[in-house]
Amino acid sequence: RSSDLHIPISLGHLNVLQSLHLNRNNFTGMLPFSLRHLKKLEYLDLGNNGLEGIIPSWIGDELSRLRILVLESNNFHGDISVSLCKLSSLQVLNLKDNNLTGHIPRCFNNFTAMTSTELDSTRIYVPIGVLNSVVDDDSEELSVFIKGVMLNYTSSNVRYVRFMGLSGNKLSGEIPVELMSLVGLQGLDLSRNHLSGRIPENIGNLNQLESLDLSKNDLSGPIPQ
Repeated sequence: RSSDLHIPISLGHLNVLQSLHLNRNNFTGMLPFSLRHLKKLEYLDLGNNGLEGIIPSWIGDELSRLRILVLESNNFHGDISVSLCKLSSLQVLNLKDNNLTGHIPRCFNNFTAMTSTELDSTRIYVPIGVLNSVVDDDSEELSVFIKGVMLNYTSSNVRYVRFMGLSGNKLSGEIPVELMSLVGLQGLDLSRNHLSGRIPENIGNLNQLESLDLSKNDLSGPIPQ
């Protein structure tokens, strides 16, 4: 039965794995502790399943090479672990549509890859609003719902995406001013939560943003100049 479909513990033996895509399946239950052994993992996509429990702290403690972490559309609950702040190479964090509570960690400004606006001059930069149709056998794939459409990226341009999506949860408190240091962000989606207080005055620091969604919260006060 699909309700009994758990992620195999034996995946933890694939300790040279760099990319793991298990999205859009019927996996349920908790993330197996054995996945902490995947020390070389750079890309982890477990989105659109029925996974539950808290987001385990070992993701931040053990998977230090992660560049892309997608856990959207599952049943994760509880606070966002501050151990995720150790993932300094993280350029995409997608935790949309779960049951997460508590505050957005202020230490998210440790995502130094999201502060980078430097591009590899040997590669062609493709903006976040442009779809890439080139697919090869070794391509990474990433889909991000932003600016009202589903944008799809492959290996030739996914390295340039800087995105944070926390929408569709039950997060509360103020938008941390520390997020305003993530000046490489092209997309920031904090919509459909219970965030309160003012929009940070220095939000204009995020001058690479192409999409900003703060809708359906409890924000108040003036819109920053």
